[in-house]
Amino acid sequence: MKSSRLLIQQNKYIKDWVIIFKLDEIHSLLNYTELRSLSLVCKSIYYKLRPFLLSQVYISLPALLKNLVNKESGNTKLEDPDDLLNRFNTSVNYISKYVESVHIKQPPLFPDPYLYLTIFENLKKLHFYQPRTKINLTSINLILTTLPSILELTLEDIIIESDQNLGTSELLLPSTLSKLCINNCRWPDYYRVFSQNSLYFPNLGPYSIAMTQKFSQLAIFEYSSPSSSLNFNPINSFLENSPKLEILKIEAGHINQQTFTLIDRLAYLKSIEFNSLDGSDIEVDDFYRIPSFLTITGLSYKFIKKSLQTLPNIELLLIHFPNLTSLSISFEKPILPYLKRVIKILVKLESLELVNGCIENRALPLKLINRSIIHLSLVNFKLNQLNFEDFDKWYALKSIKFELASFITKLGLPIGRIVNLNGFKVNENWKAIDYRHCIRFYKE
Repeated sequence: MKSSRLLIQQNKYIKDWVIIFKLDEIHSLLNYTELRSLSLVCKSIYYKLRPFLLSQVYISLPALLKNLVNKESGNTKLEDPDDLLNRFNTSVNYISKYVESVHIKQPPLFPDPYLYLTIFENLKKLHFYQPRTKINLTSINLILTTLPSILELTLEDIIIESDQNLGTSELLLPSTLSKLCINNCRWPDYYRVFSQNSLYFPNLGPYSIAMTQKFSQLAIFEYSSPSSSLNFNPINSFLENSPKLEILKIEAGHINQQTFTLIDRLAYLKSIEFNSLDGSDIEVDDFYRIPSFLTITGLSYKFIKKSLQTLPNIELLLIHFPNLTSLSISFEKPILPYLKRVIKILVKLESLELVNGCIENRALPLKLINRSIIHLSLVNFKLNQLNFEDFDKWYALKSIKFELASFITKLGLPIGRIVNLNGFKVNENWKAIDYRHCIRFYKE
């Protein structure tokens, strides 16, 4: 009888889970991997999540050969491209109506990547990635000009080849894009011609379309370049022609005075991320001349090895964002006095993240008076670097999270190896939850 009651209670909990997953909002709170794991709880949850779970497809030639053509023989050579394409279309036909996002990586797909995408009638997101991925510019442009449903395009760490006249060879980006991410893409044909005659190039090379075309729906834009010797830097052109931009992520070395002027004109911009991980820095003659950005509430600024002479510029930069509610910034010990002054000025700041460049044992004194910060995240810090009594006058603080940077978690290193709770004493008002890759302290 007891086991029957327990079974009834378990079934009730499962039904409660199903009700939760009927809420569309829950999908935005969990990532794809988390939802996929939860779909294994029961069939009801799986069938509820099925459209979302089938919405993403990852395509690579080795995977296709292994699973569709040569599963038994183990042969990894492509002998009949048309046969492979037919097998692919047959295999995905039953899920094609659900697919909204396609990720393509190395090596190239034959006869043409475009032919692998036409079956997905609801395709909205396209992502080319991985350093060994090569694709011809003609193939990309064929996709972008014939599949008008694509709203989000990501080109990340890939090689784009061109067999056309470079003077007229450019990426034909649709004006309807809502998200565009171009990160560390290499153009070997442009590099080769540039080494022979730098005057041959149009101003923005393959991104010249950004000089004239309006992107009236673009809300998210990311750009980074793999080479400082050949940098087309289309950022200012995109800023000028994307009036509804909301999120911007760019390298600090691409920023100049005009960039800040253009950012100031973007009425919808809410979040900015500046990266200076290659040692480059913002090229501004006078930080005092930077406008105050009143609409921006989120800022991330990541850098390495700032010189003592440039540290005051960080303070001058941050105070031009008076309405920040969220700030993520790289941490080096010499920056601490400037950071404390900035925190006092940013009276609306609710979330602060400090990212340590290297894991060390030096103390991190954070004793100050603050009435706004609710959440503090410390990346690559040890517990023994902090004194929790420093937070006695952080009157709004509710949680402190210790976590590891992604490059460490990818090694499978558990948080306990770096942030060890054993023997650590903390004020009784704080409780701790120990996860694999983070430890969160919270006030009851």
